[in-house]
Amino acid sequence: MQRILFAFLFTLITVSALFAQGGTISGHVIDNTNSEDLIGATVSLENDKSIGTTTDIDGRFSLSGLAPGQYSILVTYVSYNTKLIQDVEVKEGEVTTMEIALESNSNILEEVVVTSTWSKENVNSLLIMQRISLQFLMVYPLILFVKPPTKVPAMRSNG
Repeated sequence: MQRILFAFLFTLITVSALFAQGGTISGHVIDNTNSEDLIGATVSLENDKSIGTTTDIDGRFSLSGLAPGQYSILVTYVSYNTKLIQDVEVKEGEVTTMEIALESNSNILEEVVVTSTWSKENVNSLLIMQRISLQFLMVYPLILFVKPPTKVPAMRSNG
């Protein structure tokens, strides 16, 4: 009798563990000045960056299968200040919904100056290649530009 009871309890615990869904954190990430959706913002757990996602075309995200407890959420986006939201409560089988507004990072970039150098050897090499190409085209002008016929009419002999 004890074996049957033990087997029943073991099966019940195993099945309940398999069907445990955990909790979900979902939300919406927007720009705090104009309320535009931020597409592609990264949303992850602060202590475990491997658990994360990016926002979709509507700025929405969902982190599911989280064990019940307290989490810190890290939200990052290019040219916006990173936002850390602490003490996000996750309950078993429930969805915790968040509305996250990111502030634009208003760092003004300085001008970029692009410089280059050249050497006489590089220019001479280029001129030599151009001359060789021109000479080749003068010798073989039609081979490169004329497409050969794909079908040649057959000739019949009546003999």
